[in-house]
Order: sequence, then structure tokens, then C-alpha cells
Amino acid sequence: MLKRVACVLVVMTGVACGFSEARQEGEKLAEHYFAAAQRGDTASIFKMYDDDFYKTTAESKWRDMYGRIRSKVATPRSHTLSRWNVSNMAGTAGAGHAVTLVYDVEYESARGTETIVVFIPSGTNSAGIRGHNFRSDALLQ
Repeated sequence: MLKRVACVLVVMTGVACGFSEARQEGEKLAEHYFAAAQRGDTASIFKMYDDDFYKTTAESKWRDMYGRIRSKVATPRSHTLSRWNVSNMAGTAGAGHAVTLVYDVEYESARGTETIVVFIPSGTNSAGIRGHNFRSDALLQ
């Protein structure tokens, strides 16, 4: 019985470490994104999105949408991580960790939230933004 409990603890610790590392990797990419957004460095920003993001949203379309969003809220001044979640994924888009990060953001001309989903393929540290959602009342005007 003690041996079985020890095995379960080892497995659970390994999973927790993977989730913790994935969260850190996701947050690191999000911090790079916010720093580039504050500088207005869109070239760097668009390189942060992974291939699967651009399979569902053409890069030219995302550039246009991103530009329209920025014209309404301007650049971010500050951001605070309010919620996060890490989950394992396996499917046709690959296996790995999906890190969902929700930030409260104060922009130059509005307030809102940004939800950034970072996908980290198994066996790599090549994180990329797989999903990105902006919410702000300024976007409705």
C-alpha cells in the first residue's frame, strides 16, 4: 500500500511540475507580447502566433483586426494577470500544454481584458500564441 501511494505522489508531482513550467513559459511569452505592444512593435507581435493560429485566421486578416483594435484602445499601459489555467491537449493540432492567461489591461484610452492562449507542444519550449481575445467597451463604440 505504501509503495502504491508513493508511486501516485511521484506521478502527481511530475504532472504538477509540468503544469508549473507550462504556466511560467506561457507567462513569459505574454510578457514579451505586452512589452512589444507597448513599443508598438507589431512585427515582433505577429511572429509570436503559432502556425495553427494562422491556419484559422489569415495573417493579413489578423493584422487588419489587430490594427482596428489598437486604434480603439491604443497601447497597453499596464496589465495584471487575473486568472490562468493549464490543460493537457492532444489531437490533430498536436499534443502539449494549453496555457490560458486572462489579463486585466489598462490601455491609453480604455480598460479591458485580454485572454491569451499559449500552446506549448510536448517535448519543446517553442511556445506560440494559439488564441487571443480582446474585451473592452471601447471596442463596441
